Amino acid sequence: MKKGLIILFYLLQSIGGISQDCTCEMTFDWMKTTFEENDAGYDYALSRHSLLEIEQHNNQFLEKIRTINERSLCTTTINQWLDFYRIGHLSIQDISEELHLDEGNYKERTTKEISELWEEHPFSIDLFTNYINSLDDPGLEGIWETENYKIGIVKEGEKHIGFIIESSEEHWKSGHVKLRILTINNKPHLTYYLPDYSRRKYHEFELIDNCYIYSKFITLKRVLPSCPESEYSREYLMFDNSQQAEIERISDETLYMKLPSFQYSHKARIDSLLELRRDEILRTPNLIIDLRDNGGGTDPCFKEIIQYFYTNPIQLYAVDMLATPTSVQRFREFLMTSNRARYDSLDIAEIYNFLKDSIGKRVNLFGAKTFTIRRDTVYPYPENIGIIINKNVASSGEQFLKLAKQSKKVKLFGRSTAGQTDFGNMIYVDSPCGEYRFWYAMSQSLGIEIMPFEEIGIQPDFVIDSEVPDYRWVEIVNEILIE
Repeated sequence: MKKGLIILFYLLQSIGGISQDCTCEMTFDWMKTTFEENDAGYDYALSRHSLLEIEQHNNQFLEKIRTINERSLCTTTINQWLDFYRIGHLSIQDISEELHLDEGNYKERTTKEISELWEEHPFSIDLFTNYINSLDDPGLEGIWETENYKIGIVKEGEKHIGFIIESSEEHWKSGHVKLRILTINNKPHLTYYLPDYSRRKYHEFELIDNCYIYSKFITLKRVLPSCPESEYSREYLMFDNSQQAEIERISDETLYMKLPSFQYSHKARIDSLLELRRDEILRTPNLIIDLRDNGGGTDPCFKEIIQYFYTNPIQLYAVDMLATPTSVQRFREFLMTSNRARYDSLDIAEIYNFLKDSIGKRVNLFGAKTFTIRRDTVYPYPENIGIIINKNVASSGEQFLKLAKQSKKVKLFGRSTAGQTDFGNMIYVDSPCGEYRFWYAMSQSLGIEIMPFEEIGIQPDFVIDSEVPDYRWVEIVNEILIE
């Protein structure tokens, strides 16, 4: 077995099930048994709760589940039951979940028919413009634009209404309500209507430089009143909107690298960027790595980054894997799929052989409790590396931090991470009726008793206060690195 490899992968071929109607209680009973018999973290969860607590928890949720007839509510309730045991790397999903229209009874209507029935907000562009120009502090009110729309936003009581002023979309007419903003518990929530009139909710959004309303996948730029935007806000929007790895020079002394994901599909992009910009990285004093919202994926994605922060041997705890008949069968099927090729370097066949000969046992694939990563070369540059983290960094994102934080060059900036790295190697099985999919963890870190990260996370060296808006984080990190 190769040493020094952390394996995190997703087995992609489902086990077929008999198509039949299932009650929520039947699904819960199946999932509960599968969880207790197969999840590598179940015993650890038991050690943190008394038998009385577990019994009370199970009985409380079983009473709820017996009354549920709606699938989305069933999924939500079972996931709440699972949260008692562990927040990350453990979930059930409705395989057939789809986005439905929920503004009126529009499900069977055409886009044209919906357009004719859609709510309108009457306005006069001249009166609205004069009103906006009269405001000393417009806040969210004003005229905003996106790629296809010009939108007016006006405050009405405790909410804001956004209505179409101009649209390049055929069915969206002047006056149609395009968005709503409502403050709940002192936090604004944005509801935005997509081109097909379906609704998307954004529970968190930012007002950046007073010039942008920004949330993931949507950006509105203020047109009126006009506003001066900063260089950092433009860069933040450009990179945060990108869902792939990017490298950009932000000053003579600093390069910025965004790593939004370690999903295997991102590996080729990350590796090619690092190769393309290699000479530039090695002659630049500072490197900022923005890891915010990187929920993980597979550890080989960050293999080529290690050389740039390496200063001394890196020690990591190994993992053991729980070998059960269900998990071994999943491995066997995985070996037969076309997706196997991407993981050949991880010795999947050898892992399968270890597991199938160890049913009912925990298998240490590394042969030791810890292992060490060593490299021959320590590069003088980058000299200072700042890694930006937040609460959404998880799984392989946190595994990357375990390596990087041992470097003399690296400091972490931001907020504590998710704390979802002690259990991993996710695998799934489908319910007997084929309606639900249950994900669980096959492995557990051997360091969990000595240095647990589960639900604790990895702490930053420099905390960025909650009052500092996200778009200023890169600016703050850069100022510290160049001092």
